[in-house]
Amino acid sequence: MIEEKKEKSVVRKASVKKFEDYNQVTQDNLLIKSRYRLSTREQKLMLSLLSEIKKTDVTLPIFEMNTNYLIDYLGLKGVDAYKSLKQLTERLKEKGLTIRDKTKDKEEHELQTNWLASAEYFKSKNCVEFEFSEKLMPYLIGLVGNFTSFQLKSLMRLKNKYAFKIYMILRRWHPHKGEVDFSLKELKKLLMIDRKKAYKEVSNIRVKILQPVRDEINKYTDIKINVELLEKTNRYVGRSPIDTVRFTIQENPDYIPATPPSKELPFSDDEKAALKKSPSQKFAHDIQQQELLIRNIDGKVSDDEASLQKLKLEQLKLEFESLKKSN
Repeated sequence: MIEEKKEKSVVRKASVKKFEDYNQVTQDNLLIKSRYRLSTREQKLMLSLLSEIKKTDVTLPIFEMNTNYLIDYLGLKGVDAYKSLKQLTERLKEKGLTIRDKTKDKEEHELQTNWLASAEYFKSKNCVEFEFSEKLMPYLIGLVGNFTSFQLKSLMRLKNKYAFKIYMILRRWHPHKGEVDFSLKELKKLLMIDRKKAYKEVSNIRVKILQPVRDEINKYTDIKINVELLEKTNRYVGRSPIDTVRFTIQENPDYIPATPPSKELPFSDDEKAALKKSPSQKFAHDIQQQELLIRNIDGKVSDDEASLQKLKLEQLKLEFESLKKSN
């Protein structure tokens, strides 16, 4: 019996000129909670690459980027900047992450994989191609329900490596839940500091991690958090009285989200003069620009933002129809 060959999905290859602040990073919550150790620069590059994945992708894309841009973007300086970039991508290729999934076959499933399958440098073109580990695909492509999206802008100004992880974990609960509790043991495992002697004392965790992370998240991201350390109700003498870390989450009123630029159409001087005189032509122009904006942001912003822009378009059309009827 001859087996039919399954049609292989074509991998999208894209040349990325620059990472945009308005890009959305979307990950399965299991990936967000996975265990891994990445430096600030490694997280910045990885999350920026993830932000280039589109909703329409059926496989993980391969991205080509200019090495000079990446060196500048990651703040690598000096005569060895190119070498530092290669070392950074080599670490991303080698560093693993562990995803624990209890939903697979109703059993606990543990995946050990890497972030990148390859980073291929082309000296003649002064570029590098990034290919994701294929095992990450179920946690980045075709997500339904159990995922979190946030704007790249919220992450790119963070400097504390623990701030990335805590922000992404807490962003999952906003705006649906105002308070989230973690046992001290659970939080230490999530941050992978459970085996570090320096963080055996709760006071060190408070001063070196929780307070700096809170300050950075409140300054740079779309949420504001407060952190409380709660004592055990019943405790043994000689053991730490702290049992729970409570995060309070709310919207950051000072945060200004990044929005994609609209593509303005060129108008002649006569057309510009007509727009000022004719309300109907002004409406037609605004509708045209709003339609261009919607096409421009397709797959680059959250569903809520896309829906809002579509509602604005419908409102413009209704007002235009009302104007035509009144005339």
